[in-house]
Amino acid sequence: MAIVPLGLALSVGAAKASPTTTTTFAWSESVYGGSGTLTATFVSGDEYSVTGISGTFDGYNITSIISPFGYNGNDNELFYPSSEQLDGGGISFVAGGIDWQIFYYNSEFGYQTIYTFEGGQYQTPDEFSATPTPLPAALPLFATGIGAMGLLGWRRKRKNAGVIAA
Repeated sequence: MAIVPLGLALSVGAAKASPTTTTTFAWSESVYGGSGTLTATFVSGDEYSVTGISGTFDGYNITSIISPFGYNGNDNELFYPSSEQLDGGGISFVAGGIDWQIFYYNSEFGYQTIYTFEGGQYQTPDEFSATPTPLPAALPLFATGIGAMGLLGWRRKRKNAGVIAA
């Protein structure tokens, strides 16, 4: 039986991403001056399901995300690192009491551009980008330290319980 140091086991486990990994993305959009963070769960390949959004859009605070298929066919899917990060369903949310949708639209001229959909009208072509926010470098080290302190506390408690019983 091989004994693996606790710190090594924790840091190896922390490096592996599972399919249910939640990632935070910093996002921005050009026409309405929107920016903030997206919370998304990894689905497969380059697809993420956006489960939360915060920030501002058109000068208003974003108050909520609209559930998939709750507004104009939105699916709240994000594709990273794809160059076309949204699809025709796009992401929908509420800001300033208005339902908004940012999505890719495949035009008859053969190129894709981002549009926003507000109150039933298509708006100006838009620029949208989302990039993952990096995991702080010290986080795995912090987790290793917390785990080691827990192990030491457990051993001390076990040792003291043995002394009392004798």
